[in-house]
Amino acid sequence: MRMKTHTENYHVAKSYLDMARAVIDTQLHIPRLCSKNDAEFGLVSCTYVYSHMAITAFVSGQLYYLWNSKGSALSGKYPQYNSFAEFMGKEFRETKKALKQLCDELKIKKHHETSPETWQELNQFLKNYRDYFVHPTPQDFSSIMEKIVRKPWNFASDTAVAVIGHYFDERKKERPKWLKKGSLVIPKIHVDV
Repeated sequence: MRMKTHTENYHVAKSYLDMARAVIDTQLHIPRLCSKNDAEFGLVSCTYVYSHMAITAFVSGQLYYLWNSKGSALSGKYPQYNSFAEFMGKEFRETKKALKQLCDELKIKKHHETSPETWQELNQFLKNYRDYFVHPTPQDFSSIMEKIVRKPWNFASDTAVAVIGHYFDERKKERPKWLKKGSLVIPKIHVDV
């Protein structure tokens, strides 16, 4: 099976990963009297949220392709669902479960079998950070941010690259160029007071 990594004219997983990486080396131009905390929080949140969206877009795109393939074994396993959207909504709301299912469908080893470190980083990323950026809670703000700023800015995007890259590596396929290097650059952001 050829791995399709985009939907029609849009390369969704690549676009999200590009956005996640674009802000990592961005220079902030902030007036002296202004705090840079808000701007940094916004940029870091981009790396986490968009990295998660890249993983989700990739795995759902792959499962969609398998679901709609002629004589699909995947849709045959789940005849109770009338559509791919219904299938994903009921069976694979959780990213990790969908990643494992894709490994099963491709008949490759699961992430935790070949790279326990990457799987642990993904779990940490999903549990501790992604959820926080989507649903920040004021009482935990300082403690969560202290942990996040100790990590390299590229932690989330590197985790996304490792998770997505697994599907190419396990099938002995060359990773696409977009996994190796982003194509979107945001050199400067000016903070207005």
